[in-house]
Amino acid sequence: MANIKASEKDIRRIRKRNEINSQRRSELRTLYKKVVKSIDTGSKDIAVESFRLYTKAMDTAARKGLIKKTNASRHKSRLALRINKISA
Repeated sequence: MANIKASEKDIRRIRKRNEINSQRRSELRTLYKKVVKSIDTGSKDIAVESFRLYTKAMDTAARKGLIKKTNASRHKSRLALRINKISA
């Protein structure tokens, strides 16, 4: 446990940030699962729409520093390739 007031405040801030970031990461995983599920079922329209929401969330997460920019780019690229393989 911290002995300095500023350190105690840091701990409180870290816990709060950790909780918020966990929720945001969870949301990204959920959006990813929706895209993958629609790809597996073969419904291209739903896949494209959910992919649009996923890319928006990934870009925001990368901009805010939740994930790295290259990580977001890699995931978006791989999903886009999978969506393009679906026959319309």
